[in-house]
Amino acid sequence: MAVIRLNSLEDLKKILHVVIYGSRRAYICVTDEVAQVWLVPKVTSRHRHYYYLETTEKEVKEALKEISKYDIPVIRGSVGRLETA
Repeated sequence: MAVIRLNSLEDLKKILHVVIYGSRRAYICVTDEVAQVWLVPKVTSRHRHYYYLETTEKEVKEALKEISKYDIPVIRGSVGRLETA
């Protein structure tokens, strides 16, 4: 498992189309609806990763529209980050 930070909305769209499309029931979306969008696996494993996008409020809304096309449940909240030494 890894936390993969995406640089743009376009990167998120690519991840949704290539990675998530085949396993969309395995992910949920967690967002604060202002600046962050997380794609979180329902069950963690070595082969399922967390995807994270930090962007503007406008792009978050656009990202949520895109995510809704894939029938991924959206939850309002936040994801804690694990800090490693």
